[in-house]
Amino acid sequence: TNTNYVKEKFNDLVVWYEQVTGMDEVRMMQNRVIEAQDRFVAAQEKRRDIGKELARIQSKLKEIHSELDTTSRGEERYLQLITEEHSILKDERRLVTEFALLEREERESFNMLSSCVKESHEKERAQAERTKYWSIIGSIVGTVIGVAGSSINNEFKMRELRKLVRETAVRNSASTDTSTILVQHEQELAQLVNNMKNIVDQQASNGTLDEVSNGKNGEMINKLEKTLNSLQHVKGIASLPSQVEEMKGMLQAAQRYEGQLVTIPQDMESMIVQHQREMRFVVVAVTIMGIIVPVIVTLLSRT
Repeated sequence: TNTNYVKEKFNDLVVWYEQVTGMDEVRMMQNRVIEAQDRFVAAQEKRRDIGKELARIQSKLKEIHSELDTTSRGEERYLQLITEEHSILKDERRLVTEFALLEREERESFNMLSSCVKESHEKERAQAERTKYWSIIGSIVGTVIGVAGSSINNEFKMRELRKLVRETAVRNSASTDTSTILVQHEQELAQLVNNMKNIVDQQASNGTLDEVSNGKNGEMINKLEKTLNSLQHVKGIASLPSQVEEMKGMLQAAQRYEGQLVTIPQDMESMIVQHQREMRFVVVAVTIMGIIVPVIVTLLSRT
């Protein structure tokens, strides 16, 4: 199932981490220390038991010697005590030999335990140093990845900024052309309106309309209709006031791009300042890491 697969992958990851950091060797040495300690404790208990038994036999042998001193050789009790003394002496000799063997085994177990403990401490120190080095390497790699990611992010943002500048330049150029056409048509319209007003006033004062005036009026009306049609076909005339208000909301600061004067939206300045702060922070972090890492490596090598 998926749960077992995830557990297996997690266990494999833990095993790999322990192999890289040396934790598996430390754990193996700790197990060896525990085994050596168990052997030492077992040998010590056996030696104590044999020592107690030997002390009991020696105490009994002293009692027999005391009783032999008070018993005459002609009594039957004397022969019984001699036989018992002989049997106890054999047991004592056997226990002394066994006690000596157990003492030697105890010393060997203790030496083995000391050696395992020493080696375990060395493995732990090596594992700690290896972990420190891997931590430093991980910090450096993380810093490099962070710098690279920040650089890539800034590059994408700068591309968006350049694209926005181009679009703004094109829009400003189109707005300029539209404004020029609008001014021309407004001037023509004003001139036609003034001419028609003068003709109407003149006809009103004369009280008559002749054919020449009608022809002039028709010509002016045709020009007026053409001008109005041209004004209606100019793109953006209806939304010109809103575009003017939008252009007023631009930044006061302006930049030149390919010989044209273009404006940048208000939030672009804050974006540029933020990018500069991020790059400054990254440069400072890299500089600090470049100073601290050699010092740490030197201190670790001395220890």
